[in-house]
Amino acid sequence: MEGLGTVFSFGWLPSLLNLDLSDNPLGPSGLRAFARGLSSSPQSLPLQSLKLARTKAKAEGVEALAEALKAKTVPDLRVLMLKNNRLANLAPGERDDAPIAELLSTSALKELEELHLNENSLFDERLAGGEEGEGEGGEGGEGEVFQASAAALAVPGRFPNLRRLDLGGRLYSSMRSEQFLAFATGLGVGGLPSLQELVIPRWASLGNPSTEGVVALANALSSGQLSQLRDLQIEARDDMTSDAFATLSRSLATGKAPLLQSLDLQMWNENAEGGVEALAEGLPRGGLSSLTSFRLDARDMFCTKGYALSTLGLAFGGNGGCPALQKLDLEWDEEGDEGVGGLAEGLGSGELSSLRDLSLRVTCNQDGEGELSGEGCVALGEVLSTGKVPSLRNVSLVWWCNQSFVSLCEGLSRGSVDPPVMVDLGIDVKFGEGENTDLGVTRFAEVVRAGKLSGLRNVNVLGYGYELLSRAGGRALGEALTHADASLNSLEKLCIPCQTEEVTAAFLEGLARGPGRLPALHTLWCPGIRSIRTQGAQSLSNLVRRGKVPSIKELRVNLAGIGQEGMQAFAAALNTSHASALRRLEIIFPGVSPADAAAEVGLFSVALSSTGWRNFGLGVFG
Repeated sequence: MEGLGTVFSFGWLPSLLNLDLSDNPLGPSGLRAFARGLSSSPQSLPLQSLKLARTKAKAEGVEALAEALKAKTVPDLRVLMLKNNRLANLAPGERDDAPIAELLSTSALKELEELHLNENSLFDERLAGGEEGEGEGGEGGEGEVFQASAAALAVPGRFPNLRRLDLGGRLYSSMRSEQFLAFATGLGVGGLPSLQELVIPRWASLGNPSTEGVVALANALSSGQLSQLRDLQIEARDDMTSDAFATLSRSLATGKAPLLQSLDLQMWNENAEGGVEALAEGLPRGGLSSLTSFRLDARDMFCTKGYALSTLGLAFGGNGGCPALQKLDLEWDEEGDEGVGGLAEGLGSGELSSLRDLSLRVTCNQDGEGELSGEGCVALGEVLSTGKVPSLRNVSLVWWCNQSFVSLCEGLSRGSVDPPVMVDLGIDVKFGEGENTDLGVTRFAEVVRAGKLSGLRNVNVLGYGYELLSRAGGRALGEALTHADASLNSLEKLCIPCQTEEVTAAFLEGLARGPGRLPALHTLWCPGIRSIRTQGAQSLSNLVRRGKVPSIKELRVNLAGIGQEGMQAFAAALNTSHASALRRLEIIFPGVSPADAAAEVGLFSVALSSTGWRNFGLGVFG
């Protein structure tokens, strides 16, 4: 970085517009060297995009960068990416907010259009001084900057051209309730007038969080201060209570953000019914008529009443709803299946003529107030299998394998889902369902065997209910996938049931027994914590050697205790020309001592060498 800094200091890159140093472990010292070069440039640079994601900059690095940017050597900077740099961190357990607070308080970035601060844990500290959210909370008595405040991002006139602001991310990302209030209050007075894309990070509180931040954001939306907004994502927050979510939903439905195209809401802390109903009421009035993508995740702690979900599903298909919607992603738990039925009716209305991607993660419970009649699930399956949404191209379903899944399969059997519609299916196996799991998997196998799901692309059996699926059920599922009439020519990825060793072996036996092929299958994951045993290894060998999976590229398998006979069979499969596409092989020997593991590896090595293995195309062996 000293060399690159020197290049800048001598002005040898006078026309450079974009610089991406992401994923280089520069560390604080490297970033300081780079920043010195920027500051020493004999003239201002035309640099418009600077990307420094995952460079391990930390607080010391951003301090040097802040000084360089304040020197106005890059006055035309449009994009600044600082993702995942722990910008307020020093050594482990030590924190210094002053450098990032200094950067956010500068007036030298007025041309900035994109700012990526995600995955940095900047706003998870309580604001110092005054009531919650009072002032910026980041400047001392004589201009000394000592604390990072989210309010600094929304000071009127500081970032007048900012279009994209990302504060979210799964790692190291959170914003306290009072920080959220300070930020949203700034939005409400026109602090970011050009804002088009906004990601609000999560917050988990141990107490009773204030909802004022959510309400302030709702007020900013209702007042029209975010009229340019096109993309809004709010991650799971404890201050998103039922009442706060309803308030936010009503503000979204007012139409004061008429350009909003993508809306992503997570509601995990309390019941989502009020907000869901508010959205449903606003859709017919055209308040969200520009939406092309909508995601609602309300599946964590509470069941949402089916009536509320039903009204939302119906609203999507009603007049004035979301005629431009291309992507719909919904996750919820409900008692019964009334919500599923409402969604099915909305999808089948013919009004969603642009919908291409549908993703549903649904749990229909049977023990609460709602009645699981099965009619809603049957209706959804029928809508999907009878072409009621002709524009649809990608369907992702994650479904609890109880009676509701049986009903869904009944609906799917009334037509067929064929390419160009592609289906990714996750079957969620849970404890306590008993014979329902076997019944659900068996019914699914019947639908596949009848050629009703030739559009299957991915199949993943989730959960760890070892005792729930019988050997007959496992064998039936395997046989169905390679049945002559299944025609699964598009199946690319298969994660087989995490069941007992006997069920796993039966599944592989059934998979190898069928006369059909899986020509597109490139990934096969067997249970990591359960061995396939000798019988399973022999079946897997037959599957590969007979050319049933000619495109297999990635294979994960537990070979613990399969013995010499099983090892020989497995090694023989690797040596066939039908395994020539294999690029990643992961072999697992869990729960054994180092000595036993060494013996297992030795046994595999001997078996492999005895076959004269020639498959040198293998890229990763783990």
